[in-house]
Amino acid sequence: MSISYIFAFLFLMISSKGNFTAYFDICLYIVDLFMLYYGFSRRIFKASDLRMFSKFAVVFLIFITLRFFILNSLPYHFFFSDIFFLVRWAFFSFVFCAIMRENTLYYLAKVTLDLAYLSIFFFFLQLINPATVKFVGQLISLPPRTSNPGYTNFLLFTFDTVNHPLRNSGFSWEPGAYGCFLDIGLLYYLLVTGFKFNRDVLIYVIAIATTQSTTTYIGLLIIVILYARVNGLKTSTMLLVLIPSLAVCAVALPFMFAKIGRVWDEDQAIIYKIEELGDWYLRNGGEVPLNRFGSIIYLWREFHWSLLWGISNGYQDATKLANMVNLSNGDFDFMAKYGFVGLVFFMYRYLQLIKKLLFKNEYLFYCGLLMLTLGFGEPILSFTNQLCLLFLFKYTDPAKFFREQQIAEQEALEEHTEVEVIAEPAN
Repeated sequence: MSISYIFAFLFLMISSKGNFTAYFDICLYIVDLFMLYYGFSRRIFKASDLRMFSKFAVVFLIFITLRFFILNSLPYHFFFSDIFFLVRWAFFSFVFCAIMRENTLYYLAKVTLDLAYLSIFFFFLQLINPATVKFVGQLISLPPRTSNPGYTNFLLFTFDTVNHPLRNSGFSWEPGAYGCFLDIGLLYYLLVTGFKFNRDVLIYVIAIATTQSTTTYIGLLIIVILYARVNGLKTSTMLLVLIPSLAVCAVALPFMFAKIGRVWDEDQAIIYKIEELGDWYLRNGGEVPLNRFGSIIYLWREFHWSLLWGISNGYQDATKLANMVNLSNGDFDFMAKYGFVGLVFFMYRYLQLIKKLLFKNEYLFYCGLLMLTLGFGEPILSFTNQLCLLFLFKYTDPAKFFREQQIAEQEALEEHTEVEVIAEPAN
């Protein structure tokens, strides 16, 4: 197991929000210091790395300063919350990219794939004998321990007998979030393998299927369309097959249009009595749960045009009610933190990376749509595995892309050819 694999594994664990490494800051700081020590001792860091992060930091500090002193009127701890984001999350993501460099996508895809194998095993064990999984999980369960008695996480897998007994949560805190990790991992895997279908892709698809997440399935559909177009399927043929299939799935599958309609109705019922619910939760503890659509309506009602430039990384404390609401729309959560301006910048940097590997604007559109779709379903855009996209474009050089993997494939091909030559009978 290489040191790069270990770094990628720890990075994903901290990004997962499902285990103790994500909830205790000391874990992030230890990994951060370990990567810094490794980078300096091996002389991996370059002056250009420092210049890139310095430019990012200066622009970000100017942005939050103007926002705080001119556009918003908030106490100083909101300003410090934004600086904390830069020092903690953004810097951690940058150091990871600077250490991994052109191998970043490969190892993120590789670790996600290996954990997908594990999640499939534990998921089927969960279906066959849930008591065993719960017993093992609680036997070695590490914090955080939630108020949910059915929740257990043992770093590599999460099992929730109360809310998700028949769904795969993988290494994240719930199935929908895990599905987002899988979709992103599958995209990375296809990028580094040249969009070839093999057994590993099938494992990704099986793991995605076990999440039973509507957002994840829509994300998978976008990846399928991208895969088909990259491999030469004509647009007319794709539409001829895709439209009827989508119509059947949307009507027949309970987690598609039927679920979307139910979520909309639930959000409408909650949003119009949210003040009353907020007071009740304030007295009794807990949070008002809002789904995708309700999160949009709520944030617009609270902040209106301030969403253009954002409120603060800690915007939940901006109003009494904001602290009582559990939001589940990542796109608008990101806008509340960093504004529409920040979301556009994030997408620009992400598509800069994609453009180095996929050159057609059509492919960029699909990749952009995938990210916004996953963000619409889960608040993942602020996680470190997504924030690394702010810096990763610099370290992705197609000419050197995954040199280790290419060398290994070439050696395997040469070995196979040599065996064939030796086995060939003489004339």
